[in-house]
Amino acid sequence: MNRGFAYSKLNAAVAGAALLAAGACAAACLAASGRARRHAASEAAEIAGLERRCAALGAFDDAHLAATRARMDDFESRIAAGRLLAGELSGLPGSWTVRPSVRAARAGYCLQEVRLRLAAPIMSDWPRIVESVGLVERLPCVNSVGLEMTTSAEKDTRSISLVEITLEAVVPPSTPKP
Repeated sequence: MNRGFAYSKLNAAVAGAALLAAGACAAACLAASGRARRHAASEAAEIAGLERRCAALGAFDDAHLAATRARMDDFESRIAAGRLLAGELSGLPGSWTVRPSVRAARAGYCLQEVRLRLAAPIMSDWPRIVESVGLVERLPCVNSVGLEMTTSAEKDTRSISLVEITLEAVVPPSTPKP
């Protein structure tokens, strides 16, 4: 006679508890690995964001900062050269009249408009006028922004009565007007 499968209730309960514990451990392991994957994904996104920010800050590395400092030193030396503007303009050939006017303050420097006037030039003054324009254009931090000639006419002749060169000079705020 066949008795069937024999087992004890205690062993069956222990086996069932072991299966439940194994299932609980497997579920806990799956949950922990899911949290680890989500955590790793969020860390990867955070690292990618930090890498983008670091790449954006690449313009502030030592080489770029040194180049920027060099440009600022050059600019400051040119502004310091602007202090010589009055002396340079007084050395122009001919009898130019220097008339400084508007000073527009900017961040750390000023733009000053200067007008050079030569009244009643004659034909022999033209080489000096051309030379003066060339000298002014070579001055550091000075831009020629205008050249005006005023003429007067008589019955049969026309003559130039005024030549005016308008300059824009970058000068430090404490620089006296030329």
